[in-house]
Amino acid sequence: MFLHAFKSHFDHKVRTDNEWTRRVLLMAQLKDQPRLTSPATATAVDIYCVHKDMHNLCVAPVTSILNSRVRDSHSRRQKYQITFWHAFLVFVRRFNATLVSNSLLGAEFNKTYPTNAARNNANYYFNYHTKLIAQQNALADRGASSYRVAVNQFSDIRLITFAARLPQAVYPAVSYNSTPVEVDTTVADEIDILTEYGLNVTAQDQGTLCSASWAFAAAKAIQILNAVPSDLTPLNYSAQSLIDCAGMSTACTTQVPQIAFDYLTQETGTTLIPEEDYPERNNSLQGMCVPTMAAGGIKLDTYSKITDGDDAAVMRYVSSSIPVIVEYNPATFGFMHYSSGVYVPPVRARASSSQFLVVVGYGHDTESNLDYWLCINSFGDTWGEEGFIRIVRSSAQPIAKGAIFPNSIGVVTM
Repeated sequence: MFLHAFKSHFDHKVRTDNEWTRRVLLMAQLKDQPRLTSPATATAVDIYCVHKDMHNLCVAPVTSILNSRVRDSHSRRQKYQITFWHAFLVFVRRFNATLVSNSLLGAEFNKTYPTNAARNNANYYFNYHTKLIAQQNALADRGASSYRVAVNQFSDIRLITFAARLPQAVYPAVSYNSTPVEVDTTVADEIDILTEYGLNVTAQDQGTLCSASWAFAAAKAIQILNAVPSDLTPLNYSAQSLIDCAGMSTACTTQVPQIAFDYLTQETGTTLIPEEDYPERNNSLQGMCVPTMAAGGIKLDTYSKITDGDDAAVMRYVSSSIPVIVEYNPATFGFMHYSSGVYVPPVRARASSSQFLVVVGYGHDTESNLDYWLCINSFGDTWGEEGFIRIVRSSAQPIAKGAIFPNSIGVVTM
């Protein structure tokens, strides 16, 4: 990357120089560049990159490079500073690029760091992931990959940390699942349940500290099934109520959607409550259960399961407008930073984790010539394709794992 090339060319030791940092920031403003950060807080650990057309082209410690020591005369030092900055601005002008700071990541995703060491660590992995993002998108540009990636709320942590925050699910020994409803054995060539019924369903955000996709997937599947036959405008229903009241001690670690379904079908008087009546906490962290009887709650009568590896069954139920929840391994760089296209996972992931997705459709992508599953995730609508992901549909990589779906909706009696 060009900044690293500059650093090699001007190979000097790094030092912190707040006065020079102020001059650099002033020059940036004079050259009609955006304000990078406050001169009072600028230090050699700030990391910047050149950003163009929504893709990060490079990232490096700019202040570290610009603050390099020149041991000769003051005039030679001044000449070096001007030469470096001039070359940098030439690049920015030529590629119509914009300077951005990784502090924007914190602003956009509400990130704070308790110590300078934590912030520096986040900067390092943001830098590292930005380079990998550029490499993956270069493959996509050449047609060598079917999907693109982008900076998101996970870009400042290691992949192994991301995987650890989404530990493998642990299933209960007892299940109260029922016989599935009968559906047509003839399946559609392609379907999107949401488009088919004109449903405006958005991806919710489980946050980055609680592995609660089981609750969000359960709530979303019930929400969609309830809206399909009646053409109702689908409300968001409270995953937080499931986390608090059904999750028990593993609500933010290894819990599964079946526990939510068991809670709603086996506990007397329980309903899935609208989110406005039981709002989400910050990062979906578990709190005390507050039993609530709210108008508009959904009563789940029964649920059913699908055998692992039976993608044909997943297709049959989705084709019949029944959303199916599946367990998926998110512990890959591609899934972590997925932005668009048809995601094709590596044959072997470096780690095993669990994220529950709701399959709401399937189809064929003409650009990549790949079949795909259309799934809604719970990483918010800034991740992926507005919160959705298209995953390659292949017999070699079946999606049916821990597959479960709401079978029938009951009548709420108040």
